[in-house]
Amino acid sequence: MHKSLPGEFEAINARLKHEFSLKSDAEVAHLLGLSPQAFYSRKKDNSFPKERLSLFLKNNAEQYSYIDFQYILTGESENEAAEILGLSPNALYERKKKNSFPVEKLNDVFKKNPELNQSHLKWILTGTKELKEEAMSSKEFNLMIADIT
Repeated sequence: MHKSLPGEFEAINARLKHEFSLKSDAEVAHLLGLSPQAFYSRKKDNSFPKERLSLFLKNNAEQYSYIDFQYILTGESENEAAEILGLSPNALYERKKKNSFPVEKLNDVFKKNPELNQSHLKWILTGTKELKEEAMSSKEFNLMIADIT
């Protein structure tokens, strides 16, 4: 079992409950295929069962394709790239699945905003937190985001 950072278990649990419209830890336990006692034990040990959530989402990918696993775990959304590109998260997901990244939309964003640089592009493509922080430090990028959203 991998221990989470202090408070991380509760944050992950709260985001999962919100995304799946669950009200109790017992409902979360059931979703993850754990007994309420096993879930409570993991909670007490501050060790969220991330592998179980990942497996659940893989096994139910069609039904829950809109669920952002990264967001549940970290609070950082991979869907932000979709928002920047003016696509729904599902549309971006479908395009990625078909290996058809919306290059034309990305080109439009960069043409309209010449101050964007390589770190912005890497962040949009990968969603990497460090690159996002680097990109978001740019005042122009923040203004561009405000214009798009």
